[in-house]
Amino acid sequence: MSKYKLRKGRVALAALLATSIPYAGKEVFFSTSKKSMDVSEKLEELSKCNPEEALQESLDLVQQFQVPEVETPEDIVEEKEEELDTLFQKTLQDENFLMLCRLFDYSSRDAYDLIYNYYFATGDYPTMDKMTELFLDRSGLKERAGEEVYQYLLNDRIGQSILKNSLTYGVDPLLMYSLCKQESNLDHYNHIVGEGDYTGTAYGVTQQEKTTIGGTYQGYNVITGNVDKVTTTKENLKDLDTNVQLATMKIQSYLKKYQGNIVIALICYNYGGARGSDVVEAAATDYGVSPENLCTQPNAISLILKHGSLLNENPSDYFDTTREDYGDGEYAIHVCQKSPTRYLYGLKDNVTNQITVLDTKNAHHPKYMVTSIDDYEQAIASKAKTYIKK
Repeated sequence: MSKYKLRKGRVALAALLATSIPYAGKEVFFSTSKKSMDVSEKLEELSKCNPEEALQESLDLVQQFQVPEVETPEDIVEEKEEELDTLFQKTLQDENFLMLCRLFDYSSRDAYDLIYNYYFATGDYPTMDKMTELFLDRSGLKERAGEEVYQYLLNDRIGQSILKNSLTYGVDPLLMYSLCKQESNLDHYNHIVGEGDYTGTAYGVTQQEKTTIGGTYQGYNVITGNVDKVTTTKENLKDLDTNVQLATMKIQSYLKKYQGNIVIALICYNYGGARGSDVVEAAATDYGVSPENLCTQPNAISLILKHGSLLNENPSDYFDTTREDYGDGEYAIHVCQKSPTRYLYGLKDNVTNQITVLDTKNAHHPKYMVTSIDDYEQAIASKAKTYIKK
């Protein structure tokens, strides 16, 4: 006699439930088949038997139904992981993928984790474009830009060129976006000299002056590690990608020369390198430091902006000229006003873990600072909503 006291009705019910078999996430019932009828009759007979005998016979009865073995969730995950590993090993042979990892300073482990989450969430292996978007999303650009500008950079032809060249030359995409917004309101094709109704003298979305033609410019390509060179012509200034590439190279060179100081880089972009240098020297003299030291002084920004404005109003006080005005005296302020985010960054130095940042919350009095990359990224991640301009 079993130590469990079984009742006839429960034994019959147990046997009946055993014929309801889970299969591939569904329950298969033998309610209309001949077998089901046989089972029902047998169960009725079993219900009249001794409980212990009925239990054994009912279990034997269930064994007659051979249902294919079902994969457990663990089996499915293991199989998917093997598929993913195979695909990822192929991806590791793709030079474009490796350049993408270098660009975002991702290890193969970091990249695998991102791709793993996407693969199991969607069931698809990401394309290279999708990987770029995943990496960008992790970079904090989306939080800084806001949804509208972020989608513009990803999907608009001009936005894509801004994003591509910014990443290639290590310049903040939102700095270049704001610059292009100020220069042409993000309109390349209606700012081409000699075409349509355009009557200006500068070319394209970044408004490259005619004096640029014939010059050779260069920029350090952070993806390839090479120095790219461009010799300008009328034709390649009309080309969108070359136009944006040239502007990005110029900003990169000014940022490097002036230790990541965005205000000075923007003044140089508007006035030209020589006149920008005049502004720096005049401000440094007033501040009582060398031009090199001036660049890293947070409190010197207002003085730099002041001299930028004075050069516009009285250019002959700064260089030998008969012109009554020069450039845009508030160019840096205007670019800050076009920024979709509160913080623009100048240079990132992964060796020292430092980054130069311009706080544009008050565009007329932007604040310059040098902080750690970790603190900057943590601030964006934790307070992204407060950083996006409304």
